[in-house]
Amino acid sequence: MCGKAGCTKIAKKFCNLYSFFVHFCNIIKTIIQRVKSIIAKEVFAKCPQVKKKLWGGEFWTDGYYVATVGEHGNEAVISKYVREQGQEKEYKKL
Repeated sequence: MCGKAGCTKIAKKFCNLYSFFVHFCNIIKTIIQRVKSIIAKEVFAKCPQVKKKLWGGEFWTDGYYVATVGEHGNEAVISKYVREQGQEKEYKKL
């Protein structure tokens, strides 16, 4: 940091914004984990045979998709993401 008052104000604003962003991400993560947990418990309670057919008894993968309502958070992007779940992708070798 340069030590000037303007730099200090900018740094504080950045830290506050970053802190808010991290807190917001943690809230989203917690909500998604709880929703996934509730749904899995309901499915297993109503259809116990499902758990036996799943590898390791896991109903969900660890990942999730979150998009803002900005430029990239549209229906086409989300539909593409959902369609591609569970499909192997071809990766280019570097």
